Amino acid sequence: MHTTVVKEIQPRVYEIKNNTGLDWDAAAAGLLSERLGEPPNLRSQRFERLHQLSKVPTPHRFMESWRRTDPAIISQKRFKLWNPEDEILSDTSTHDSDRSESPPVLTSAILSLCNAQQQSIVVEENAEDSGLVLASQDHTFRTQDTMSEFNSLIGRDIEEDDTPAFGLMNAVWYHGGYLLAVPKGSQILDPIWIRHRVNTPGHALMVQNNIKIGSESSLTVVIETESGGEIENYLNEITNIDLEPGAELSLIVINTGTSNSRYYSHLNVGQSESSNFEITWVDASEGWNVMRREVNLNGPYAEAFFRGMRIGSGEGSLELRTKQNHFAPATSSDLFYKSALFDNSSSIFRGLIRVEPEAAGTNAYQLNRNLLMDEGTKADAIPNLEILVDDVRCTHGVSTGKVNKDALFYMMSRGLNHSQAVNMLVSGFLTEAVDGLAEEDLKDYLFAKIEEGLSKFLGGKSVE
Repeated sequence: MHTTVVKEIQPRVYEIKNNTGLDWDAAAAGLLSERLGEPPNLRSQRFERLHQLSKVPTPHRFMESWRRTDPAIISQKRFKLWNPEDEILSDTSTHDSDRSESPPVLTSAILSLCNAQQQSIVVEENAEDSGLVLASQDHTFRTQDTMSEFNSLIGRDIEEDDTPAFGLMNAVWYHGGYLLAVPKGSQILDPIWIRHRVNTPGHALMVQNNIKIGSESSLTVVIETESGGEIENYLNEITNIDLEPGAELSLIVINTGTSNSRYYSHLNVGQSESSNFEITWVDASEGWNVMRREVNLNGPYAEAFFRGMRIGSGEGSLELRTKQNHFAPATSSDLFYKSALFDNSSSIFRGLIRVEPEAAGTNAYQLNRNLLMDEGTKADAIPNLEILVDDVRCTHGVSTGKVNKDALFYMMSRGLNHSQAVNMLVSGFLTEAVDGLAEEDLKDYLFAKIEEGLSKFLGGKSVE
């Protein structure tokens, strides 16, 4: 059963009026900083990043790293910055959806965000007693609560050797995001649930999130992001995670978006000795997506596990770029990514395993599998290994194909109709990517999300 709620902030719901937008300039950076209530050092940091941005090239299709995905879709010429001053509070009694849609499992805390601004938060007593810190940036800056926990994370440099511009844009013009911290030795059993709804029609929203897990602490976090609408919009999101020695974090990410959503995200994880990081994600977004997942195993015996799947549809595209960087001995990383593609959707996987000279005894693995459901679909995979020491075990693999007709025939001979057989095969293919979750309730929730995503495509689909 839930314990007593000790912190609850009533929901704030935003209506959109005519959003004039902000220009990509220093004035906008200052306005956004002031609105968040940032201290002077963070405001100065924005202007430093703006100076750096002026010296790096704008990403374009002729760059090798963007040859398969057109970055002009999220260019500054295409969008103005979202102006949060053009959001107004409305009557919360008629906009109560976040409170009515309870998570399917017991939770330690629930944070709801709209366009990077906090709508509501509920924290249970056991989590509060464990020292959990969870809040939006605007709340934290204005109250000056726990700022010391995040000084090393907020606005820190993101290594994007191929295209630093997008990370710098985020550091200059971020609108907000969430902060989550757990102190040393805390064992929070029920997950933290974060919901973020994004709707900035015709504009760009910059979001920065920061998570810090203290030594010997463990936590599960579920993040649901829903973006899009009837008008094209752009979300640029960076999430920094810091795991201290012996810390454990299980991160579950669910992304949905309409065909009008444009989503660039970068997850950057730093791991200390004997820490354990696991990410499981389900993506059913229909628009343009570039997702970067990077883990830096900085301490001996650190472990990282990536498990993800994607359902592609329409003209939707997703490019997944991963880096498994091993900087210390006896570290391990494992990546398993699957996609099922419908209509004219596409998938690109770029995966790098890098092992530094000081990382002897490394064990690293990556596997990408793609299922093409229609003639117009396409999947590319570009796995890479950079091994700078001999004593390692590193492997990678890729496969792309269509539904197995023999398996389909066998299942239909056992009494299933064509649609049921296809659904079972595709569902089984995808659910393998999330089957490693230890929490059965969360696993069932992800299975349901996969079935929900497939249901719109497999009603009467035939397999050529």
